[in-house]
Amino acid sequence: MKTSHIIKTTIIKLITQTLTAAAVALLLTGCHPQRAESPAVAKADSPPAAPSRNTFYLTCAETDCDTSVVFQEATLLSPHRAKLDLVGLALGKAYEARWRLQDGDGKVIVTDKFPFTPTTSGWSVWFNFQPDYKTQKAGKWRWTVEIPGVGRHALEFTMLPPTPSQLRDLALHEQAREEVFRAFAQYWLNYSGHYFTTVVAHSGAVPRHWNQFSSEPPAVTEAVSLLQVSGLDYRFDRGFVSDADRLNGISYRGSAAFGFNVYRFFTSDGGWSDWKDAQSYGGPFAQALAQMFGGLGVRMPSNFRGDFNLSFTIEQKDGHWRILADGGDLFVNGKRIESATASPKKTEVIQPRLDFVQQLAGGLGTQRNRDRLSGDSVKASPEEIGRNTITTMTALRGRSL
Repeated sequence: MKTSHIIKTTIIKLITQTLTAAAVALLLTGCHPQRAESPAVAKADSPPAAPSRNTFYLTCAETDCDTSVVFQEATLLSPHRAKLDLVGLALGKAYEARWRLQDGDGKVIVTDKFPFTPTTSGWSVWFNFQPDYKTQKAGKWRWTVEIPGVGRHALEFTMLPPTPSQLRDLALHEQAREEVFRAFAQYWLNYSGHYFTTVVAHSGAVPRHWNQFSSEPPAVTEAVSLLQVSGLDYRFDRGFVSDADRLNGISYRGSAAFGFNVYRFFTSDGGWSDWKDAQSYGGPFAQALAQMFGGLGVRMPSNFRGDFNLSFTIEQKDGHWRILADGGDLFVNGKRIESATASPKKTEVIQPRLDFVQQLAGGLGTQRNRDRLSGDSVKASPEEIGRNTITTMTALRGRSL
């Protein structure tokens, strides 16, 4: 399965402590996980027990787990690793590992091939797999891996269903996900598989509740850009809830982060920029936006987490969901709460109008559209935000936990 590149500093693959993402299969190099989009055969520096024969077994797949522990069972809610320790390989020779996974009904779940060339006679290859508890069933499952010229290895194991307590926990996590999606969709609009937001940079921000009878608001100059991203991905992490937290009414803690593969932006003076890779927040993305808003004296940080509402903290207390966006906005049970004492923002993101996005995304970056590119002209109405939020949340739900 291929996934998008994720912003290096904050966005990684979705792996929760006890809950799941959609079925993902990848190979890892060494003991350090590689991106799923470039699966690679894995090498063990040297098998710990120095086996005298090839050994095929099931073990854990989480980062930094003890892969010397052999499993007889796996669960639909957790990833596992099928690992083959090899001995007596020819150095520098090209091999190919052919992987196959079948469920209890004999249905083929995974079939894949990966080449490798060992540089030592002792070599390990493995395949990580995350089941999908919604579509796959418990039972007797079977892994096989065949390496031409070496042999075919197979192992059977028991795939366990989620327990009732795990399902209750999962339902809570899904609620948290929905609340985050609802908050994210207040700022970002899905259109034709891409996500858009309007970035407004102020040289002098006006407090939300300034007293218009006693003073004049400060002069405001703004630079507006329509930001388009593609290859959106996200990660949810479940936090620890202590005994004290529970006594205080807290039943859930967590965090969520969004990232993307590529981006471009539209400005009044320059039209659409070229597409660029979002390899890191501190890379060309930050530099480009810093340059774009530089005329207003707005310093763009090397990390955008505080400006673009791509990260969220989650808490459920006394049955109420509280979602805090990294831009500072607080959502309680899906409703955005504005504080009268909130500090003015130098940079903010707002959900753009759908018709404006449709025109610009279709290549109609005319001067008329450029003239309209201001915070008020491109901002969606409350009614449209409500409709667009549903559309964006539906697109985000395309992947299971």
